[in-house]
Amino acid sequence: MLRLPLQSQRLSDTPARLGGSAFVLACGFAGHGFVSTDADAGAIRDDSTYAAYDAALLNGVVAETVGRVTYGFTGSASGIYLGDGWVLTAAHVGDDDLDFDFTLNGTAYASADVFVHPDWDRADITAGNDLALIQLGQAIPGVDGAPLYAGTAAQLLGNTATLAGYGNTGTGDTGGTGPDGDLHAGQNRVDRRGGQSPFASYNSGIVFVDFDDPDQNNDGYSWSPDPALTYEFLIASGDSGGPLFVERGDELQVAGVASFLLANDGTIDGDYGDIGGFFTLDGMLPWIAETTGTAVLLTGDANQNGTIEQGDLDAVLQNWGRSNRTWAQGDLDGNGSVEQGDLDLVLQNWGSVTAPDFGTPIVGNNIVLPGGSSAVVPEPTTLAAALLAPLTLRRRRHND
Repeated sequence: MLRLPLQSQRLSDTPARLGGSAFVLACGFAGHGFVSTDADAGAIRDDSTYAAYDAALLNGVVAETVGRVTYGFTGSASGIYLGDGWVLTAAHVGDDDLDFDFTLNGTAYASADVFVHPDWDRADITAGNDLALIQLGQAIPGVDGAPLYAGTAAQLLGNTATLAGYGNTGTGDTGGTGPDGDLHAGQNRVDRRGGQSPFASYNSGIVFVDFDDPDQNNDGYSWSPDPALTYEFLIASGDSGGPLFVERGDELQVAGVASFLLANDGTIDGDYGDIGGFFTLDGMLPWIAETTGTAVLLTGDANQNGTIEQGDLDAVLQNWGRSNRTWAQGDLDGNGSVEQGDLDLVLQNWGSVTAPDFGTPIVGNNIVLPGGSSAVVPEPTTLAAALLAPLTLRRRRHND
């Protein structure tokens, strides 16, 4: 069962893709002529080290699920293991009729089949849909898979994302200088999405991050005034299909895959000022569920009706403070009891897949619901009585 929590640069390493797919996009980027390609490099801050980045970020779901996708004689990209023998990657990695290997934690697993999103168009990277699913010949023992974010691309704006993959290494000063064969991770802030200036012609499911120079404020982009993060990072050649993780609750969830790079200096080398494009999972979960033929659980969806709403909140509140509960009874984080963590998963993912973000879900002891209404979260000792009262009244009316 795949677990889907709530809510381009083409970066594969094949020379033919890098040379043959490069093209200039005349998109009116506020006077900038951005060049786009399959990817040509990524890097870390020039004042830091990969050892520092990896120590901080290569753990948990990042280390456990991000693997290397290889194909043909020299093709190399990245992918995310979802569980049950399925790997998520970019369509431009998987749209050739090739066999693939997915290597995770030193073990290679051969592909049995590849499924490219039906709306993918290699000739138009701005159209998005850069997703593919690789079905392995077996499930990977002992690996549950990465949870998937089911929110919208718009809800990602302003989030700090964790990026990971097997791409080229280098710094913001040098750009990418070549791969070292290892998994690396870094972070960047989601600044923009398709449909917004200066990316008005791009699919609204694409989000953008730029490589901020720690010595400058915004690298000349008015839409990206944020300073460089401590682990500022940009995707690189070989990172195609690698994840864009965002934090929800206490876990990282896959919100998109690395698709392409843009540059306004005419050289796509992953240096400061280059821009990464990620195709998000906004609206893509039904395709993933249909393709894998696997039951999909949205985190927070206790009643499994495909939306995080009142019924899911009721399941948590009705079992508040109780142990040995099931998913349907509100134990959404699987720790054996229904408590604050389960409530948080419902509230943080409320309204997925299409509802707008609901803001701060808890103020004091109140749950702030969409529309501005609120409900008090009872203490565990009083919750059962508070919930049983209406049930008793219903029975009396029925008996009358």
